[in-house]
Amino acid sequence: IHDAQYTLSEYPAKLGWGHSPAEYAVDLALVAGVKRLLLFHHDPGRADEAVDELVALCRSRVSAAGVKLHVQGATEGAELLLTEDGARVALDRPEPPAPRLPHTARVLVAGCDLGTGPGLDQTLRADGYEVTCAVSGAEAISLASERHFDLILFQAQVLEGNGREVYATLQAHQGLLDTPIVLLVTEEDAEQLVANGTANPADYILMPFTMTQLRARVRAHLTRAAQAAPARRQWEGDPEPADGTARSDVVGTSLD
Repeated sequence: IHDAQYTLSEYPAKLGWGHSPAEYAVDLALVAGVKRLLLFHHDPGRADEAVDELVALCRSRVSAAGVKLHVQGATEGAELLLTEDGARVALDRPEPPAPRLPHTARVLVAGCDLGTGPGLDQTLRADGYEVTCAVSGAEAISLASERHFDLILFQAQVLEGNGREVYATLQAHQGLLDTPIVLLVTEEDAEQLVANGTANPADYILMPFTMTQLRARVRAHLTRAAQAAPARRQWEGDPEPADGTARSDVVGTSLD
Protein backbone atom coordinates (compact mmCIF):
# COMPACT_ATOMS: atom_id res chain seq x y z
CA ILE A 1 0.00 0.00 0.00
CA HIS A 2 1.82 3.10 -1.20
CA ASP A 3 1.35 6.83 -1.42
CA ALA A 4 0.75 7.99 -5.02
CA GLN A 5 -0.30 11.63 -4.91
CA TYR A 6 1.10 12.67 -8.27
CA THR A 7 2.80 11.43 -11.43
CA LEU A 8 6.42 11.72 -12.51
CA SER A 9 5.50 14.53 -14.90
CA GLU A 10 3.92 16.46 -12.00
CA TYR A 11 6.78 15.75 -9.61
CA PRO A 12 9.08 18.73 -10.48
CA ALA A 13 6.36 21.14 -9.34
CA LYS A 14 5.79 19.17 -6.12
CA LEU A 15 9.34 18.98 -4.75
CA GLY A 16 9.39 19.14 -0.98
CA TRP A 17 5.82 17.93 -0.54
CA GLY A 18 7.02 14.66 0.94
CA HIS A 19 4.89 12.43 -1.28
CA SER A 20 5.72 9.99 -4.08
CA PRO A 21 4.98 9.74 -7.79
CA ALA A 22 2.75 6.79 -8.63
CA GLU A 23 5.35 5.42 -11.04
CA TYR A 24 7.88 5.31 -8.20
CA ALA A 25 5.53 3.13 -6.17
CA VAL A 26 5.20 0.78 -9.16
CA ASP A 27 8.97 0.55 -9.60
CA LEU A 28 9.42 -0.25 -5.90
CA ALA A 29 6.80 -2.99 -6.09
CA LEU A 30 8.45 -4.48 -9.18
CA VAL A 31 11.87 -4.55 -7.51
CA ALA A 32 10.42 -6.04 -4.31
CA GLY A 33 8.53 -8.72 -6.22
CA VAL A 34 5.21 -8.09 -4.48
CA LYS A 35 1.98 -9.51 -5.89
CA ARG A 36 -0.38 -6.57 -5.36
CA LEU A 37 -0.02 -2.79 -5.15
CA LEU A 38 -2.68 -0.47 -3.75
CA LEU A 39 -2.28 3.21 -4.60
CA PHE A 40 -3.65 5.63 -2.00
CA HIS A 41 -3.36 9.26 -0.89
CA HIS A 42 -4.66 10.56 -4.20
CA ASP A 43 -4.40 14.28 -4.87
CA PRO A 44 -7.66 15.90 -3.66
CA GLY A 45 -7.88 17.77 -6.96
CA ARG A 46 -7.94 14.51 -8.92
CA ALA A 47 -11.45 13.31 -9.81
CA ASP A 48 -12.40 9.62 -9.96
CA GLU A 49 -11.83 9.53 -13.71
CA ALA A 50 -8.33 10.97 -13.25
CA VAL A 51 -7.55 8.36 -10.60
CA ASP A 52 -8.66 5.65 -13.02
CA GLU A 53 -6.29 7.11 -15.63
CA LEU A 54 -3.47 7.07 -13.08
CA VAL A 55 -4.11 3.41 -12.30
CA ALA A 56 -4.19 2.63 -16.03
CA LEU A 57 -0.85 4.43 -16.44
CA CYS A 58 0.68 2.31 -13.69
CA ARG A 59 -0.70 -0.90 -15.15
CA SER A 60 0.86 -0.01 -18.50
CA ARG A 61 4.19 0.43 -16.71
CA VAL A 62 3.82 -3.05 -15.22
CA SER A 63 2.96 -4.55 -18.62
CA ALA A 64 6.03 -2.94 -20.15
CA ALA A 65 8.18 -4.56 -17.46
CA GLY A 66 6.74 -7.99 -18.27
CA VAL A 67 6.17 -8.78 -14.59
CA LYS A 68 3.00 -10.05 -12.92
CA LEU A 69 1.78 -7.35 -10.53
CA HIS A 70 -1.82 -6.39 -9.78
CA VAL A 71 -2.29 -2.62 -9.42
CA GLN A 72 -5.45 -0.99 -8.16
CA GLY A 73 -6.50 2.32 -6.64
CA ALA A 74 -7.50 2.20 -3.00
CA THR A 75 -11.02 3.52 -2.42
CA GLU A 76 -12.79 4.70 0.70
CA GLY A 77 -14.40 1.81 2.54
CA ALA A 78 -12.68 -0.86 0.45
CA GLU A 79 -11.44 -3.91 2.37
CA LEU A 80 -8.76 -6.39 1.37
CA LEU A 81 -8.48 -9.60 3.38
CA LEU A 82 -5.06 -11.25 3.48
CA THR A 83 -4.85 -14.71 5.03
CA GLU A 84 -1.86 -16.73 6.16
CA ASP A 85 -2.50 -20.37 5.38
CA GLY A 86 0.93 -21.59 6.40
CA ALA A 87 1.76 -22.86 2.91
CA ARG A 88 5.35 -22.32 1.87
CA VAL A 89 6.15 -20.71 -1.44
CA ALA A 90 9.00 -22.07 -3.56
CA LEU A 91 11.60 -19.33 -4.06
CA ASP A 92 13.94 -18.98 -7.01
CA ARG A 93 16.57 -17.36 -4.77
CA PRO A 94 18.16 -18.44 -1.48
CA GLU A 95 16.33 -17.49 1.69
CA PRO A 96 18.14 -15.50 4.39
CA PRO A 97 20.01 -17.91 6.64
CA ALA A 98 18.21 -18.91 9.81
CA PRO A 99 19.91 -17.86 13.05
CA ARG A 100 22.17 -20.55 14.43
CA LEU A 101 22.75 -21.13 18.13
CA PRO A 102 24.31 -24.01 20.08
CA HIS A 103 20.78 -25.22 20.86
CA THR A 104 17.15 -24.68 19.94
CA ALA A 105 16.33 -21.11 20.97
CA ARG A 106 14.70 -20.77 24.37
CA VAL A 107 12.03 -18.12 24.83
CA LEU A 108 10.57 -17.09 28.19
CA VAL A 109 7.07 -15.57 28.02
CA ALA A 110 6.36 -13.63 31.22
CA GLY A 111 2.64 -13.16 31.74
CA CYS A 112 1.09 -16.13 29.97
CA ASP A 113 -2.11 -15.80 31.98
CA LEU A 114 -2.88 -12.32 30.64
CA GLY A 115 -4.80 -13.10 27.48
CA THR A 116 -2.28 -13.40 24.66
CA GLY A 117 0.00 -15.90 26.42
CA PRO A 118 -1.49 -19.15 25.11
CA GLY A 119 -1.47 -17.74 21.59
CA LEU A 120 2.18 -16.74 21.91
CA ASP A 121 3.04 -20.15 23.30
CA GLN A 122 1.44 -22.03 20.41
CA THR A 123 2.79 -19.72 17.72
CA LEU A 124 6.39 -19.77 18.92
CA ARG A 125 6.41 -23.53 19.49
CA ALA A 126 5.12 -24.01 15.94
CA ASP A 127 8.18 -22.08 14.75
CA GLY A 128 10.46 -24.55 16.51
CA TYR A 129 11.36 -22.59 19.64
CA GLU A 130 11.48 -24.01 23.16
CA VAL A 131 8.94 -21.89 25.05
CA THR A 132 8.57 -21.55 28.82
CA CYS A 133 5.66 -19.62 30.33
CA ALA A 134 5.66 -17.72 33.63
CA VAL A 135 2.30 -16.74 35.10
CA SER A 136 3.76 -14.23 37.56
CA GLY A 137 6.70 -11.91 37.94
CA ALA A 138 8.15 -13.99 40.76
CA GLU A 139 8.03 -17.10 38.61
CA ALA A 140 9.70 -15.24 35.74
CA ILE A 141 12.60 -14.22 38.00
CA SER A 142 12.91 -17.76 39.34
CA LEU A 143 12.95 -19.33 35.88
CA ALA A 144 15.43 -16.78 34.55
CA SER A 145 17.73 -17.53 37.49
CA GLU A 146 17.62 -21.28 36.94
CA ARG A 147 18.41 -21.46 33.22
CA HIS A 148 19.46 -19.42 30.23
CA PHE A 149 16.95 -17.91 27.81
CA ASP A 150 17.79 -16.44 24.42
CA LEU A 151 14.82 -14.05 24.48
CA ILE A 152 12.27 -12.83 27.02
CA LEU A 153 8.82 -11.59 26.00
CA PHE A 154 7.45 -9.47 28.84
CA GLN A 155 3.74 -8.67 28.96
CA ALA A 156 3.10 -5.00 29.67
CA GLN A 157 0.35 -5.86 32.15
CA VAL A 158 2.94 -7.52 34.38
CA LEU A 159 4.45 -4.07 34.92
CA GLU A 160 1.46 -3.14 37.10
CA GLY A 161 1.97 -3.45 40.84
CA ASN A 162 5.38 -5.00 41.36
CA GLY A 163 5.83 -5.43 37.63
CA ARG A 164 8.36 -2.61 37.35
CA GLU A 165 10.42 -4.21 40.13
CA VAL A 166 10.29 -7.55 38.33
CA TYR A 167 11.31 -5.92 35.06
CA ALA A 168 14.18 -4.05 36.76
CA THR A 169 15.32 -7.28 38.43
CA LEU A 170 15.39 -9.11 35.11
CA GLN A 171 17.36 -6.32 33.44
CA ALA A 172 19.90 -6.23 36.27
CA HIS A 173 20.30 -10.02 36.45
CA GLN A 174 23.91 -10.88 35.63
CA GLY A 175 22.87 -13.95 33.69
CA LEU A 176 20.56 -11.90 31.46
CA LEU A 177 22.82 -9.01 30.50
CA ASP A 178 23.06 -10.35 26.94
CA THR A 179 19.45 -11.49 26.75
CA PRO A 180 17.05 -9.17 24.89
CA ILE A 181 13.84 -8.36 26.76
CA VAL A 182 10.96 -7.39 24.48
CA LEU A 183 7.94 -5.68 26.02
CA LEU A 184 4.42 -6.30 24.71
CA VAL A 185 2.63 -3.04 25.42
CA THR A 186 -0.32 -0.86 24.49
CA GLU A 187 0.43 2.60 23.12
CA GLU A 188 -0.51 4.09 26.50
CA ASP A 189 1.85 1.70 28.29
CA ALA A 190 4.69 2.68 25.95
CA GLU A 191 4.15 6.39 26.65
CA GLN A 192 4.18 5.74 30.40
CA LEU A 193 7.41 3.77 30.15
CA VAL A 194 9.08 6.71 28.43
CA ALA A 195 7.57 9.29 30.80
CA ASN A 196 8.61 7.32 33.90
CA GLY A 197 12.14 6.82 32.64
CA THR A 198 11.87 3.04 32.81
CA ALA A 199 15.09 1.37 31.67
CA ASN A 200 15.08 0.95 27.92
CA PRO A 201 13.97 -2.50 26.76
CA ALA A 202 15.66 -4.17 23.81
CA ASP A 203 12.43 -3.58 21.93
CA TYR A 204 8.69 -3.25 22.42
CA ILE A 205 5.75 -4.38 20.33
CA LEU A 206 2.56 -2.36 20.39
CA MET A 207 -0.66 -4.24 21.07
CA PRO A 208 -2.74 -5.36 19.34
CA PHE A 209 -0.32 -7.10 16.99
CA THR A 210 -0.53 -10.01 14.59
CA MET A 211 1.30 -13.27 15.15
CA THR A 212 3.12 -12.69 11.85
CA GLN A 213 4.54 -9.45 13.26
CA LEU A 214 5.55 -11.18 16.48
CA ARG A 215 7.25 -14.06 14.66
CA ALA A 216 9.27 -11.66 12.53
CA ARG A 217 10.44 -9.62 15.53
CA VAL A 218 11.36 -12.73 17.52
CA ARG A 219 13.33 -14.07 14.59
CA ALA A 220 15.11 -10.73 14.14
CA HIS A 221 16.25 -10.62 17.77
CA LEU A 222 17.48 -14.21 17.71
CA THR A 223 19.32 -13.57 14.45
CA ARG A 224 21.11 -10.53 15.89
CA ALA A 225 21.96 -12.41 19.07
CA ALA A 226 23.41 -15.31 17.09
CA GLN A 227 25.48 -13.00 14.90
CA ALA A 228 26.76 -11.01 17.89
CA ALA A 229 27.83 -14.08 19.86
CA PRO A 230 28.76 -16.93 17.49
CA ALA A 231 30.75 -18.62 20.25
CA ARG A 232 28.25 -18.14 23.06
CA ARG A 233 29.27 -19.44 26.43
CA GLN A 234 27.75 -22.74 27.48
CA TRP A 235 25.18 -22.67 30.28
CA GLU A 236 24.31 -25.40 32.71
CA GLY A 237 22.06 -27.79 30.89
CA ASP A 238 23.73 -27.12 27.52
CA PRO A 239 26.47 -29.78 27.46
CA GLU A 240 28.72 -30.13 24.44
CA PRO A 241 28.55 -33.37 22.46
CA ALA A 242 30.92 -36.11 23.62
CA ASP A 243 33.15 -35.69 20.56
CA GLY A 244 33.72 -32.02 21.42
CA THR A 245 32.13 -30.64 18.27
CA ALA A 246 29.82 -27.67 18.68
CA ARG A 247 26.17 -28.16 17.99
CA SER A 248 24.60 -25.85 15.40
CA ASP A 249 20.90 -26.54 15.17
CA VAL A 250 18.79 -24.23 13.06
CA VAL A 251 16.63 -22.06 15.31
CA GLY A 252 13.00 -22.05 14.27
CA THR A 253 11.59 -22.10 10.77
CA SER A 254 12.02 -19.38 8.19
CA LEU A 255 9.09 -17.06 7.53
CA ASP A 256 7.44 -16.82 4.14
